[in-house]
This record gives sequence, C-alpha cells and structure tokens, in this order.
Amino acid sequence: MVGLEPGYWVALCLRKGAAPLRVAVGRVQAVDDRGVRVTLLDWLVMSDCGFDMFVPWAAVTSALVATPGHDTGAFFTKAARWQKAMADAPADADESPLSAAPTLTSACQGWLEGRIAAGPVPVATIRDEAVQQGWSSVTLYRAKKSLDVVESSKDGRKQWSLRRPL
Repeated sequence: MVGLEPGYWVALCLRKGAAPLRVAVGRVQAVDDRGVRVTLLDWLVMSDCGFDMFVPWAAVTSALVATPGHDTGAFFTKAARWQKAMADAPADADESPLSAAPTLTSACQGWLEGRIAAGPVPVATIRDEAVQQGWSSVTLYRAKKSLDVVESSKDGRKQWSLRRPL
C-alpha cells in the first residue's frame, strides 16, 4: 500500500476469513511487497499490546492511516467505529458491504477529518499529503464534499477547515 511507513497507526479492513476480527488496528512495524506487519493495539491502555500480526496485501480491502502528525485520539475513535461496524456486519456480508465496511471515500474522509480537525490547512498541503497517503484527487474531493468542508482564503491561498456548529 502506497504511503505506509513504520510508526504509522493503521486500521486494516480485512477480507472475510483472513483473521478473527475483520479490522486489525495497530502500529506499522514493517512494509514490503508481500504485506504489512503491525503491532496490534491494546484497546484497554490505547497502546501497542506487544503482539505482531502480518497481513498480506491480498487480505486488505481498505485502510485508515494516521501518520505521526495526525491526532491519534481521533484515529482511535474512527478505528473503533470501523471495528464495530465490521463486527456487527452480517456473517454473509460480502468483502466490503457499503453499510458496514469503510469505502475508499469514507477512509479518505476519516483521514481528511483528522487532518483538518485542529483548524484550517492550505489546500495545496492537503493535496500533497493525500497523494502521499495514496488518495486520488477524485477520492479526496468526494471526501471533502461528504464532510461539508469549508473552503476559505488566507493571503490568496485556499484552505480547508471543518464547519463548526453555531
């Protein structure tokens, strides 16, 4: 997967039967052309649990990624929702049921929401980082639309932020 590096947190949606849980959440330890090794998250202490899991790329249907610059609290909240949605999915659900598994757009939406949660970010910066994460501009703009992102200008440069409730 383009853009994964050791130290990043990931929530990997897995194909049915690949592992006991359909979402593996952990910190990336190694990435190669065969797959990714993650140290799994201990949900009680919100830290690495000490057990690693190797996930071949063929088993991954989508991923939520948090780089060191992202808010890990927001990432853990989204990852928990993914894990619950997959656990609650019907046993005969296909590989990525739209009602349960995150779509590419919803995965990008989670990334974008975490990225602009603290305040306005220049659009050029977001686009560059999105490419590094492996998101296409089409996926990025769909995510922007679904989040109802506010676009403003500062010093002649466009920036995005989340709409704040009144």
